[in-house]
Amino acid sequence: MKPAQKLKRFFKSYFWEILLFSTWGVYFVALFSRILTFEADGVWGGHQNVWSDWSLHIGMANIFATKPPSLWFAYHPMYAQGKMTYTFLTNLISGLLMRMGVPLTSAFIWPSIVYSLLFLWGLFVLIQRLTRSKPIAYTAITLFFFSAGLGFIHFIHDFIQKPSLRTLLEPPQQYGRIDEQGWYGSHFITSILSPQRSALLGMFFGVWAFNWVFEAMESKKPRSKAQQRLLFAAGFLCGLLPITHAHSLVVLAVILGGYCLYQYKRWREWLIFALTTVILGGALYGFFIAGGIQNPNFVSIVWGYSAHSFWGWVLFWLRVFGLATPMAAVCLFLARHRLNRPALFFSVGSFSIFAICNIVQFQPIQWDQTKLLIWSYLGFSILCAWGLHELWKWKNSWGAASKVAAGFLCFLLTFTGALDGLLLQETYRTRYQMIDRSHLELALQTRARTGPLERFLTDPAHNHWVMMFAARPIIMGFTAWVWNYGFNYRETELEVPIMFQGGPQAEALLRKYKVSYVVIGDGERYNYKPNEAYFAQNFPLFIGNENTRVYDVRRLQESNPHQ
Repeated sequence: MKPAQKLKRFFKSYFWEILLFSTWGVYFVALFSRILTFEADGVWGGHQNVWSDWSLHIGMANIFATKPPSLWFAYHPMYAQGKMTYTFLTNLISGLLMRMGVPLTSAFIWPSIVYSLLFLWGLFVLIQRLTRSKPIAYTAITLFFFSAGLGFIHFIHDFIQKPSLRTLLEPPQQYGRIDEQGWYGSHFITSILSPQRSALLGMFFGVWAFNWVFEAMESKKPRSKAQQRLLFAAGFLCGLLPITHAHSLVVLAVILGGYCLYQYKRWREWLIFALTTVILGGALYGFFIAGGIQNPNFVSIVWGYSAHSFWGWVLFWLRVFGLATPMAAVCLFLARHRLNRPALFFSVGSFSIFAICNIVQFQPIQWDQTKLLIWSYLGFSILCAWGLHELWKWKNSWGAASKVAAGFLCFLLTFTGALDGLLLQETYRTRYQMIDRSHLELALQTRARTGPLERFLTDPAHNHWVMMFAARPIIMGFTAWVWNYGFNYRETELEVPIMFQGGPQAEALLRKYKVSYVVIGDGERYNYKPNEAYFAQNFPLFIGNENTRVYDVRRLQESNPHQ
């Protein structure tokens, strides 16, 4: 066979894989390569969500990169009095790369690119396994990544007001957000996969665990060494999820748990998967997570997400997911006898997760339900892709009309997400500064001149320089996150302002919280109106610049009778 014929056959055989990586693969590489930058004036995040979430991730990675392993889990980066319960594996990997001399931006960007490409490949393999169709797999992935509701209606209004090619290529805003009902993202790349590093790694693990369990359990060679290796590998990935992405573990427990229990007579085959998951996952949970959540109401019952009536609930999900949920339900009903066993369990499991999220709230901040709902939408996308392909190939007197209907439905399912996906790539418009150069220099000097466990009193910023780059414990960071992580912080929240006012009561509290340094900068002045004169008169200046002062209050600990 001539080389040209071989090349032609290769492209014909792998057309959909090539299309997948030349579109979505390029999208992720382009996105993550510009999502975090060091510039002359400081560090910038390529989107508001990255500016918020990656600040904590950077602080955590700096702990792993700069401290001895014995101190890695000594405290929570947002709350010095709390246990480090955050799912840390992705930041551990970046921290270890930094420890080996890899620059911070590369230690964050390159793993994100690798995770996204492996996740993309795993998605394609999984959906092809469920649907036995490469075109459906590609369509489902496109529907999934362009996930969003009917927000494009607002874009049409904006476009009518200002019709131009620029309005189309540079969308004025995110159209998938519904802030008034607590839906703070748009499509899942913007809201989950790019900012929430744990979710990206966790979903990468999750799709491959699904792949390997389904391949092993549907194999015609039961109890073979190949089957056992696949089940062990799947169990190993699931077992890592308590420190990777706990929400994905819940999803896999629901879907794969039901799938395996349905085949209870084959328990000897899937037992290796179950035991590996339980032993490894249980050990990691017991060592790193158990006992860290202090709030007894961390999980609660909340009917209907944020809706207050049945029709309000229907309208909310139409706005958020568009036609995906009802269309997926219709497709599941029509295809129920045609789906293979893994596809049926994955589809029913997706609706089960959706139902659970409308009853049980797994964290205090409702928005975090999206870490589960993203899996539901993946299942909905697969069913909708199947329905679109069935409609497209419908051969009867309505054939032309069915193709038009399929195209129109695809437009309704993807246009809002396409607008927000385009906006996400325009990092020059959406970027935010995470830390400026002056505070970065303060942080590096502070890290070099202080002990690794010396505590700092700061304002409750999510991106405070002490937490991010000094990698030192702070008494309390961003309050909403501290609450969302399950800590009983109310007493601390009331006592922090008192400490900033100085005087005998403040000194007693500074001893109580074992504070070594007090930071007074723009954030502290705005939030607490601190008594700067008191600290300047009573304590030595440790470090500072024109806007920020850090006072050394360690002598209070030295004179602490209860220490």
